[in-house]
Amino acid sequence: MRLTSSVLPFTYFSSSLPEDPTPEYLHEIYTSLLEKACSATKHFSEKSGDVVNPGSVARKESPIMYNLALTDKAMVLCPRLSEGLEIKGSNGDLVGPVSLNGTLLGGTLLVKSKQEWDALRNDENKLRDILQAIGVPPITNDKYGKIC
Repeated sequence: MRLTSSVLPFTYFSSSLPEDPTPEYLHEIYTSLLEKACSATKHFSEKSGDVVNPGSVARKESPIMYNLALTDKAMVLCPRLSEGLEIKGSNGDLVGPVSLNGTLLGGTLLVKSKQEWDALRNDENKLRDILQAIGVPPITNDKYGKIC
């Protein structure tokens, strides 16, 4: 298992998978990735002073927001702080929120209007800003204890 954040402006955790993993093994990997994501989120929250706990433990929901990707080769879990960011057009007017909730790990971005598309297409920094806003900033130390 490794912590990876060298290229993207947010932290994510991944694990390669063996051929034909058992459901129990997949659950073990998922649990381990989630624990690391919870620790990273808690560490960020303590360091920044921001309260980050959108889930409800009482309702047995996850204590953090995250995206999970699973292929036949790997599992990736990305802790999230938000779903997206409000963006402005070149004239400074608000053109709408761009959300990456379900699309983050698929490498896709959904926009709802031509104005949003134009704002992103005309300013590459806006995409970086959105990616920075949705995730825990890159972490250089992967020695987190279980906190979730």
